[in-house]
Amino acid sequence: MKYLQLILLSLCLFLASSIATPSEGYGQRIRGFKPKKKTSSSYSPPKVHTGKVIKPNNVPKVPKSTPTSKDKIRDTNLGQKNANNVGPTTVVTKKPLPLKKDELDFSRVKNGKTAAEHINLHSKDDLSRPYHGVFYNDPVDVTSKAWASKGKIGFDKEPTGDIYYIPYKNAGWEGGFKGSGNKLHYVKVVTEPNTTKIISSYPYHGPKSK
Repeated sequence: MKYLQLILLSLCLFLASSIATPSEGYGQRIRGFKPKKKTSSSYSPPKVHTGKVIKPNNVPKVPKSTPTSKDKIRDTNLGQKNANNVGPTTVVTKKPLPLKKDELDFSRVKNGKTAAEHINLHSKDDLSRPYHGVFYNDPVDVTSKAWASKGKIGFDKEPTGDIYYIPYKNAGWEGGFKGSGNKLHYVKVVTEPNTTKIISSYPYHGPKSK
């Protein structure tokens, strides 16, 4: 019995001697273990943008354009401009060219419509009227061509104005709710008395027609 107690006591002393002290770490007793030394931190703060733009190398420079002589042309009608390129401005309006002798004048305006607008009413049929001459082509263009080709044709004087019956092949056709639809080979032109200021124009049968 005493022999067994001695064996247990020696075993306990052996184990007690092999146990590490509290200040020692378990990892230090591992063979070959070497703890890492603390080094200075490698952290560096982020760079702050200073507002400077870094231009890449080898970028070709674009030459600035210089004003040409055309850009420096000065309008003499506006006078000398100051250093700020500010000067008087004028509105240039083109005056209508004077009419040639015996040329039709389309300047008449009645009820808010010009003579050309009134003549263009004969570009299509109007079934609200008993008879309505309708041009095959552009009314103003056909009227001008017919007038230019009339020569020394006479005219009839009526209270509504001077009336010309100008021969013009295939000028248009007879429309309206009583119209025959037949081709018309005259252009009837009405002007203000003793002038070439046109009032109306439309295809017509002829001077002896209705």
